[in-house]
Amino acid sequence: MLAAFWLASCGALTEPASDGAAPPLQTSALPPAPGATPTAPAHAIPPPPPPKPAPPVETVRLVGLDRGATQELLGPPALESEAASAKVWQYKAGPCQLEIFFSYDLARADFYVLSYTVNRGAGSPDSERQCLTRLAHDRTR
Repeated sequence: MLAAFWLASCGALTEPASDGAAPPLQTSALPPAPGATPTAPAHAIPPPPPPKPAPPVETVRLVGLDRGATQELLGPPALESEAASAKVWQYKAGPCQLEIFFSYDLARADFYVLSYTVNRGAGSPDSERQCLTRLAHDRTR
C-alpha cells in the first residue's frame, strides 16, 4: 500500500497540469562537479566596460625656443641667473621645479633653449611631462 501511495505521488509531479500548461522545471541545488565549468544564468548582468584611459597630457616643447617664446609659454621666470655663457631661468609650481638653460646662437643672434631640467619634488606623483604642463598653465609663480 505504501508503494502505491509513493508511485501515485510521483505521478503528480510529472503529469501536465489540467489547464494544458507544461509542468514547472525543477533545478538541482547540487554544486557543479569538480572540473566542470560553471555557466552563468541567462539573466546575469554583464560586467561593466573597462574604464576609459585618461586623456593624454599635452606636450610642452622647450628646446629650441627663444626667450620671448619661452616667456610667452611659461610667463616670467621666478629667478634669472647666468652660468658661464648660458642664461638660466627658474620656474616653480607646487612640487615641480624647472631650470631652463639658454645658449647664445651666433647665427640667429639670440639666446635659445639648449636644455632644461625638471625636479618633480620628493614623492611627487607627477611625471616630467605633467610638471611641464603644470608650469605652462600656472603662470603665477
